[in-house]
Amino acid sequence: MSRISWFPGHMKKATRLIEEKLKLADAVIEVRDARIPISSINPTFNELIEKYKRPKLVIINKSDLINVQDRKWVKDYICKTEVTDDVIFTSAKKNKKKIVNNIKKTLVKNTTFSNKKKKFKHSGTMVMVVGMPNVGKSSIINLMRTSMNSGYNAITNMENRRRRNASLSKKKRRSHVAKTGAKPGLTRHVAPIQITTDPNIFLFDTPGVMIPRIESDEIGFNLALANVLPEKIVEKELLAEHLLSIMNDRMANNNNNNNKDHPQYIKALKLPMNKPIYDINELLDIVGNNIGRPSDTTSGSLDAATFILNKFNKGQFGKFLLDERQR
Repeated sequence: MSRISWFPGHMKKATRLIEEKLKLADAVIEVRDARIPISSINPTFNELIEKYKRPKLVIINKSDLINVQDRKWVKDYICKTEVTDDVIFTSAKKNKKKIVNNIKKTLVKNTTFSNKKKKFKHSGTMVMVVGMPNVGKSSIINLMRTSMNSGYNAITNMENRRRRNASLSKKKRRSHVAKTGAKPGLTRHVAPIQITTDPNIFLFDTPGVMIPRIESDEIGFNLALANVLPEKIVEKELLAEHLLSIMNDRMANNNNNNNKDHPQYIKALKLPMNKPIYDINELLDIVGNNIGRPSDTTSGSLDAATFILNKFNKGQFGKFLLDERQR
């Protein structure tokens, strides 16, 4: 069992609320972080989805942070090990129109549209969006809402009207947009957001829910590196050490596959001799000196680790999985 744990009280309440709403939902979208497609699985979601026999679409978000070969493996692995209707890769930065079309097509294909439901105030198909904190659920909902609500031909006109009437519609817009942010656990309520009118589809942006028990330190470190856990949960020096181990392991695997490229962190951190480093203390010393924060100062190691993690979060170390590939 991992020493790492984060399951605040509101998440236990959110889990009960999700189950209540799931009974009335027509389908489920589960959002995961592309860098941790295994670590960001919450078994509780899958158990509930199987219990109520709802169609499930898995969205692998932030897919621009992994390479094409990893995407293929992720899709094959999920389709082989889970019951799902489809796996779609998304990034809020790229191919927005294609992403929205793929999601809508899958929802239409795998759900039954009906206006006979009386348990909701809205007539249409209800789709629940679940996932761990900070995997990008709200960003995906907002992407679909702005792109699908009036159709692509109307997006430009809608944007122009929005700008002209910004001061008049500010409050109204706020009430229908899912909150987004870099900190995990921002969404605390379950509320319907309409994303399309033909057919009527409503999404529920649910609170991000962690697993009550993290099975291993490796999973905990991966979750922390992907910002699923708050910063205070794991020491940054430990995270930097775990990240260094992953990047060097990826290098070894690439070399076994006749790919002699060095990890990109070597260039990004301006390491001497253009060679990898395997000892975290040595790396912290070098980086600390490079940024004017020697490790023998009060916060030298912490500042160096923070610098390394910031570089990683900006994608400057390349595209790779944090999770180890399973056979």
